[in-house]
Amino acid sequence: MEIAKKIIGSDWFVLILIAVLSLIAFSTVLNGQFLYDDRVLIVENQYLRSFENISRFFVSNAARGANVLATNLYRPLVNIIHMLVFSFVGLETLLYHLLNIITHILNAFLIFLMFRKLDISKIASLIAVLIFAVHPIQAESVGYVSGLPDILSTTFMLIGFNIFLTFGVEDEDLSKRKRKVWLIVTMLFLAFLSKELAVIFAPLLVAFSVYKWREYDGMTKEFVKKLLYITFGMTAVYMVLKFTVLNFTGGSLSLGSDQDLYGSSMWIRFITFCRMLIEYFRLIFWPQHLYFEKPNIGYLYFGWQGLIGILILTIGGIYAVASYMKQRVFMLSYLIFFIALFPVSGILVVANFKYADHWLYVSIIGVLFLFAFMFDRISSNVAKKVFATLAIIALILLGYRLYERNKEWADPVLFFENEIEYYPSARVYNHLGFEYFQTLQMKKALEYFNKAIELDDTYPQPHFHLGNFYYAGGNIEKSLDEFYSGLKIHPKHVATLSSIAIIASQFGKTDIVDEIDALLTRIQEGDFLITFEDIPARERFAN
Repeated sequence: MEIAKKIIGSDWFVLILIAVLSLIAFSTVLNGQFLYDDRVLIVENQYLRSFENISRFFVSNAARGANVLATNLYRPLVNIIHMLVFSFVGLETLLYHLLNIITHILNAFLIFLMFRKLDISKIASLIAVLIFAVHPIQAESVGYVSGLPDILSTTFMLIGFNIFLTFGVEDEDLSKRKRKVWLIVTMLFLAFLSKELAVIFAPLLVAFSVYKWREYDGMTKEFVKKLLYITFGMTAVYMVLKFTVLNFTGGSLSLGSDQDLYGSSMWIRFITFCRMLIEYFRLIFWPQHLYFEKPNIGYLYFGWQGLIGILILTIGGIYAVASYMKQRVFMLSYLIFFIALFPVSGILVVANFKYADHWLYVSIIGVLFLFAFMFDRISSNVAKKVFATLAIIALILLGYRLYERNKEWADPVLFFENEIEYYPSARVYNHLGFEYFQTLQMKKALEYFNKAIELDDTYPQPHFHLGNFYYAGGNIEKSLDEFYSGLKIHPKHVATLSSIAIIASQFGKTDIVDEIDALLTRIQEGDFLITFEDIPARERFAN
């Protein structure tokens, strides 16, 4: 009996429990196919095929190996990890998914350790991190192979926070404290190599410092100050690099368009963020309707949703300041939630979506910290048992919803059919058409490619896929028509240019092949000035 109590009371038991529940919840996605950005980041990324390309990951965007120029994603560490996975299993998806799930399990355990260092009880910490592990919003970060940057960057940050929270806990000599500082700096460096999300690390260190400040002695306070200077300095250097040598598109670092009304007005972006807060809390507390694509619109007025968002921001902020004089728990919860959310709020940097499930990956930690503290505050044993029972019921329901949601992430057709139910965008129609084309369901493929073009004819992919559709059916003329229609939208679309070169080669038009090869070389060298007029004219295929 004593041995059983020791086992159940150990941290190893906590880790095993997190792992078992997570593996069950994510079991339906283990053999899931690649989706969305997986194609350009992994499937078509030629840089992953050879270890000789490792140096390229540090000086180019994450999808450069797939000839994608129009992105500023910088993920060298993730690229290297995916290269290692590719060297073992190629494009078999099981190991890619396992990598995400294991990293997520580690994150949940690191949050457990962090909560314990923040004086949360073991049982409250355990319930909170189990909710983190199997919450349905995690499907977008963990069930999606390309979600690794979020969870990996979070891993390094959580290790850094756990080290940081040992400052002042015990008597330490100077050399040990210096080692801790360098370990934290190393974790931040690795987090930056994983994803830009690491810009929240230094501000979150401030939040933890304020929370623990009263417990520090004079020497610890000096070390904390120096660490904050270093981490903010590293963040500043990283931001300068992102705007200069790591700005691979030569333009704005915005994720979305900065030419529309939303992109041109910070006030409209603030209003939109306030309106989206209610969606974030819906995702946390009632994650029934889940989908990836979100409406890409801005709002000119607050509405009732925006007013609720303003109340959350202002009343929450006031209470956070007031809580500083007491337990400071609400203050820390509030800061974790909003600091983690701010970089993707769209307020400073234009976002491609107005909100997303995976943007809550770190923010939800703040909500769960408050939940765990509230559990510990319950003094009545009966009330505590009722609260724990309700939490376990919620855990089961959340885990089941995640289990079902992962089925959609595993099956592209199910995934995109779900997307169409909630937000039938041209991009979704195009992707669903491609999946049908891959499985030789040609009639459905043609239907959805045409729907994509009818809905929003502003990007080249549907035309490229239609061109391949007609080429596969032997209709070269229609194939060329679609390829050229796509190039009018995006003259530097490498896959379309390559397809035209293949057709030209088949017809013995070596001059066209040479001209396209020259254009592809210019694109490879980062030439942003290529226009539709530079492309060999469609009429040259008439003879």
